[in-house]
Amino acid sequence: MAHDITEPRNRTILVFTIISPLALIVLVPFFHTYFIEMTEGESAARIAEAPPTARDATFATERQHLETGPMPIERAMRDLASRGRDASPVIAPAPSDDVAALSGWGPMENAAAAAAAQAAHELAHRPPPPPVVEAIVDGGVQPLEAAPVAAPAAAARPAPVVHPVIAPIVTP
Repeated sequence: MAHDITEPRNRTILVFTIISPLALIVLVPFFHTYFIEMTEGESAARIAEAPPTARDATFATERQHLETGPMPIERAMRDLASRGRDASPVIAPAPSDDVAALSGWGPMENAAAAAAAQAAHELAHRPPPPPVVEAIVDGGVQPLEAAPVAAPAAAARPAPVVHPVIAPIVTP
């Protein structure tokens, strides 16, 4: 029974340990580039070989829909360029009403904080109350609905002058 007692070739192992990762680092980008060029070349060849009739028919119907719709595409582009996005409520930028991000990102949902955030959001986006309009009639202030109406031509004195006044809005 024989056994080998020679020393391992540590230097050769070390050289291959260093060269192998370096070779991979250098060669992987080349392999990726080669793969991309081959797949794009194959795709381009298939597209070039395909008959363009179906593609041309699809393009023609799409162009017809764009030109004969409720608003032709040329006019829509011209209007958008001249008036901007604010001209249409469909594409005008608007603040979000979503308060989901305020409820928290942790594993346990904070329902109280989400409810408080929703209430604050609704309070901030509540429409303002209509202004109180009063009338100054003969030196006194009365609500506009209760302002006296001048009698028909029977009154000898001139009709009162009514000046609308917007009262300051007091928030609760």
